[in-house]
Order: sequence, then structure tokens, then C-alpha cells
Amino acid sequence: MTEQTLTTEERFDVLETVLQTLLLGALQDKPDIQRQLAEHLNTAIEASQRHQTRPAHVLHELQRYADALVMLDSVAAPLRPFLRP
Repeated sequence: MTEQTLTTEERFDVLETVLQTLLLGALQDKPDIQRQLAEHLNTAIEASQRHQTRPAHVLHELQRYADALVMLDSVAAPLRPFLRP
């Protein structure tokens, strides 16, 4: 099998997948830590929105990840802001 060079985007995709797998796997049985991490992400998102330091699509992805940590990704979208830690 010949090794193929990855593009920068493909490398980021691989790293993102590995990090998500490691993080979610390590925290699977630790809901308190998941909640704390989601709270920190939500704080960072709010600060970024206030100071406009990140593009909206980046904030959207961060919010999706924070919601997944506390299992809000299965809740109807209009309810999520009220249930976020």
C-alpha cells in the first residue's frame, strides 16, 4: 500500500476526529466533568460573540460540541439555550 500525503484540511479532520474520540471516550462515565467542560465552552462562546473574535460558523461548531457533551444534541433546538449549563 502506498502512503498518500494528506492535505491540511484532511490532517485537521483526522486530528479533530481523534481528539473528539479521546475526549468523549475519556469522559464517558464522568458527567460532572462533561458539564464543566460544556460550561467552559459556553463561556468562551459567549465571550467570542461579545468581542467578535471568532466567525459565526466556528462558534456554531463549538456550540454543537458543547451541546453534545451534555447530551443536548438530542433536544429540540429551540429548547437548548434554556437547558445549557
